[in-house]
Amino acid sequence: MSAAGVALVLSLEERKLVEALREIPESPLRRKLLILLRALFGFACAPQCPEAQPDGVPCENPAAQCDQCARVTRVLDTLVRRVTEQDGNA
Repeated sequence: MSAAGVALVLSLEERKLVEALREIPESPLRRKLLILLRALFGFACAPQCPEAQPDGVPCENPAAQCDQCARVTRVLDTLVRRVTEQDGNA
């Protein structure tokens, strides 16, 4: 089945993301953005942090306060701040 034949129910936020992505013309920037988003979504869905919990099992909870998740959260906060400042939306 082709992607065009798939019907999905999307929340308003999901729909906005899809529409925003479709507005970006095919370009190296769009391809890099897709790579970044796939990696980011993959990490958020299953972080698999190398930080072991006290029981020795790797952390799989993105809500945990380990160094890895905190570092990723800081990077995301910085990206959001820089993009919104550049747009004048701060």
